[in-house]
Amino acid sequence: ALVSDDRIILVDAPGNPIVRFQQAGLDRDQLTDLIVTHYHPDHVSGIPLMMMALGLTDRDNPLMIHGLNVSIDYLMKMLELFQWNSWRKFLVTFQIIAEEEKAAVLETDDFIITSTPVQHFVPNIGLKFESKTTGKSIVYSSDTAPVDSLVELAKDVDILIHEAAGA
Repeated sequence: ALVSDDRIILVDAPGNPIVRFQQAGLDRDQLTDLIVTHYHPDHVSGIPLMMMALGLTDRDNPLMIHGLNVSIDYLMKMLELFQWNSWRKFLVTFQIIAEEEKAAVLETDDFIITSTPVQHFVPNIGLKFESKTTGKSIVYSSDTAPVDSLVELAKDVDILIHEAAGA
């Protein structure tokens, strides 16, 4: 999660995101954005549970969900299977991320977030987070094999978080 004074941006939501919010001492009602890197269970399985928990708390704050077109399509189908419109009372909007190098994802007063396609079994993106206040930057690879687009995105960053299940 990226946290600033006026927003929390969550990247992917496996397991039980509400418990993780509590463990981190974060206020789930301050969640403004969810970025979905790709549609695999270890990255999206907690979204229905999170949405239900948010919907049952009389949440007013809107939520923006960002992801590739294919990820958003599958996510919407999954939420429809859970009949999310029957218990969701807050506004949810979807932002499609372009499947191109250095695509704009989100810009706030505190952060600039860009993405790039990476190589996986399904369409997937790596993410770059740049702090406007500190100038520091982080790249999160998501699941990927070595790929030039990620190397380019990670060039000169302060931290690279490279998620991988293999060598």
